[in-house]
Amino acid sequence: MPFRTAAGLPFFVRKKYRHLRVLKDYENNVCRWVDRMRHHTIDPKLPESLALVKSLIDQYGIHFDSKYFNICCDETFDLKSSYPKEEEGKLYIDFVKNIIAHVRSKGRSVMMWADILLQHPEYITELPEDTVFLNWACRADPAERNIEAFQKLGRTQIVCPGTTSWSRFCECVDREESNIIKMAEYGYKYGALGMLNTNWGDYGNPASIEMALYGMVLGASKSWAIKTQPDGAFRQGVNTLLYHNGNATDYLIAISNAQNKVSWNDTVYAGYKHRAGMDYNPPMDEDRLAFVQQTYRTVTASLEKEEWTHGDFKEEMLLAIEGVCVLAELSAKLSGIKTERLTNTAEFLTRYRAKWTQKNKESELCRIEDIFTYCDVSGNQTAYFTKNRTHHRQKPMMCPTFLLMICNLRLHELTLRVMI
Repeated sequence: MPFRTAAGLPFFVRKKYRHLRVLKDYENNVCRWVDRMRHHTIDPKLPESLALVKSLIDQYGIHFDSKYFNICCDETFDLKSSYPKEEEGKLYIDFVKNIIAHVRSKGRSVMMWADILLQHPEYITELPEDTVFLNWACRADPAERNIEAFQKLGRTQIVCPGTTSWSRFCECVDREESNIIKMAEYGYKYGALGMLNTNWGDYGNPASIEMALYGMVLGASKSWAIKTQPDGAFRQGVNTLLYHNGNATDYLIAISNAQNKVSWNDTVYAGYKHRAGMDYNPPMDEDRLAFVQQTYRTVTASLEKEEWTHGDFKEEMLLAIEGVCVLAELSAKLSGIKTERLTNTAEFLTRYRAKWTQKNKESELCRIEDIFTYCDVSGNQTAYFTKNRTHHRQKPMMCPTFLLMICNLRLHELTLRVMI
């Protein structure tokens, strides 16, 4: 199924078409990854904006045979900040209606993310009845009222939880379990068409696909059998059928809990802001550092003794906990906390690169390496963005891994698409 953002400028055309942005003079030299996601909302007042979106949809859509086209239209940050709420909502809905009319003229029905429409529910019924709303939420406690809203209006929706593996080396098990379970149950309760379980790739997507599979399996199981709960029996089944190791989910939870103590995003901010001459240190304290280091010792010592039928899972877990520990130690260094290091940044990056390139395109790997390298030398700005610079010439992937699971909650039909 094709999906293309229709309310923001794609990364590769932003310079050429910056005059079509709501914030035409916006410049950001602090954080490249934040710059990609924010402040490129297309200006719906300009006729050229609609012409560009139609052209992109036509160029992209011809390569797919699905009857649906996902126009996205989510996270239109700059409309909200630039216009009063009533004007913002009217501009948004009129632009979306024109886009939908174009897609339907090509014989397709539209899917779109529902977050902006939930802020302007009075406009939902203005859209064609065959529009499918992708009602997403990634919090541990998603709002039930947002699922109920579409049911009350008699509109078709798909509930969209997530694996919470983005901006991390390991999925956040406690958050994804709560999120996926509640979203599935709300969808079942309010008659959703199905579930679409998402796995995004924010901030370079440092987590491997193996470190997001528990959430994907939970999503598939819960949407197939609504009474599924992530209890001991479920986890043992995942251990047996997915990991082929009886202790795998225990290791996963330990790594996840360690990752919860240190933020990849905050470390990214530190690297970029230090480079721009700004003061910023990632939050870290001695207790959190000690927890991460102890988890690293325990998990690594235990994992290295075991033989796994699927060795790749073991290798990815070892890399994930090592990456989390490197991240914690570098965050402590930037925060002025003295510690004896258990890891070596360069050695970790060598192993990380080898595993990444074994299964993936280069994509954002060099920028992940740059963040680690800069934080490791702690302020040597000449080292920043120099390692493996030749790789910057490659066109970046907007989302290295995006997995969609659409599971009919009532008819028990399962469709799985992987888009890389």
